[in-house]
Amino acid sequence: MDLHLGLVGQMKKLVILCAVSLTVLLLSSLVFSTGCSLRTSGVSMSTCVDCPGVISDGSGDAIAVYQLRKGGDFREVYAQRVSPQGDLLWGERGTLVSSGYVFQCESSLRIVNDDSGGAIIVWKSYPSKVNLDLPPEERPKSVIATIKIDYQGEVLWYREIKGFKKVKYMISDGAAGIIIARGDHKSGYLCIQKIDAEGDLPWGEDGVLIYCEGNGYDDLELVSDGAGGAVVMWWESDAETESRIFAQRIDSNGKLSFGQDNMLLYITPKEVAGQEIRVTSDGSGGAVVVWLQSNWGWPKLYDVCAQRVDTDGNIMWQSENAPIFIRSQLEHAADPIPVSDSSGGTTIFWESNVTIYAQRLNLDGETSWSENGIQVWQGGDTPRLTCKVDTDGLGGALIAWYYIGGKLVDKGEILRVQRLDADGRLIWQDDGVPVATGVKENCNYAAISQDGLGGALITWGTGRDVYTVEKSYLQRIDAEGNPLWGDEGIRLSP
Repeated sequence: MDLHLGLVGQMKKLVILCAVSLTVLLLSSLVFSTGCSLRTSGVSMSTCVDCPGVISDGSGDAIAVYQLRKGGDFREVYAQRVSPQGDLLWGERGTLVSSGYVFQCESSLRIVNDDSGGAIIVWKSYPSKVNLDLPPEERPKSVIATIKIDYQGEVLWYREIKGFKKVKYMISDGAAGIIIARGDHKSGYLCIQKIDAEGDLPWGEDGVLIYCEGNGYDDLELVSDGAGGAVVMWWESDAETESRIFAQRIDSNGKLSFGQDNMLLYITPKEVAGQEIRVTSDGSGGAVVVWLQSNWGWPKLYDVCAQRVDTDGNIMWQSENAPIFIRSQLEHAADPIPVSDSSGGTTIFWESNVTIYAQRLNLDGETSWSENGIQVWQGGDTPRLTCKVDTDGLGGALIAWYYIGGKLVDKGEILRVQRLDADGRLIWQDDGVPVATGVKENCNYAAISQDGLGGALITWGTGRDVYTVEKSYLQRIDAEGNPLWGDEGIRLSP
């Protein structure tokens, strides 16, 4: 009996040791992220994170969206309007937007401003629970639901989108509608679809198809052109490991502005690998794209690069094979993120060795701050760093990030936010404003939006593991960096 108990004890210790080792390995590999995705060695991984989202309605209120777990895979999606004083305007729980079953972390919850005081919300669910014992043809088909709500939280229309397995890329069309994108890696086709303010499909049931040559595409990005259309960019790679960035603009009528062959924006040298493109508007109908590139050898060194294309498809900064090098020869770099500063410039954030840096480029591609950028925050030996950015609406930029503070065995999640002005000054303390500190649950994927007054709106979720949100919170920081809605923010999910 004693021998049996001893073996059981040893087995338990082995299981615990393996679990701890796996957790350390996972958390150590997570790096900078722009949204609800994990990044491991530059490869996007799907997660179970049901992240809340938030936007400003343009009049001082915030509109937040979150999911409420009702047991198992069943979810309810709620929207809540919050006044500048922190009052919940649509009841204790908010407006029930939709409900359904989530399978394999595929909720794809998104929200954008409808430019009329309301919001458009998109999410993916199943009408019934997915039974894997059934053959694929007998399982329920997923539904991509698009819902528009008004200022009072009333649902104005509901539309289901055909042919979309998930909605990762969604933007406002600038006219109370949305533009979404999906792709098929195998066929090499991209589909860009528009849903207007009335819920109609002005670009037809199938949307606009764009054909990608080579071996399909990677890292698709979508941004508004400010005139009812969109600019889409993506990576392509061929059998010789050459990487190329392509761009296409779809105008408000659904026509391809850069021609049927797409616009070749950049070709990496043979000895260089390109990855992780991110795109933002240039404020003039075009787009600014940033990316990482690295050598194939060892030690691996990274360059943070940028290029701008105008509304007519002209490359504006140097030539297609000579991008702007924002920062070069970094021992480590991850996820450069651009954000238009609403003053004709672009602020770019990136992470290197758990330190956040930023640089501003003007409309001509000239750097505005110090040669190597400014240091926004230094994280030491934290094993995880995740961030989100937005403009502050006054020529500067906002950034929210969270990380693990303290030892991994006794960790506490910390969420901070910082504001930079157009001159690169850190406005909110040296290390930013702490929004949530010492969170004993996992702090999942904060989202940030300007509040229209120089401040920030931040949502985040917590849960027992890094994959699942069980509680959703909202906080507002004013233009001076003061939290307005209590020390812990407002809990959205009762």
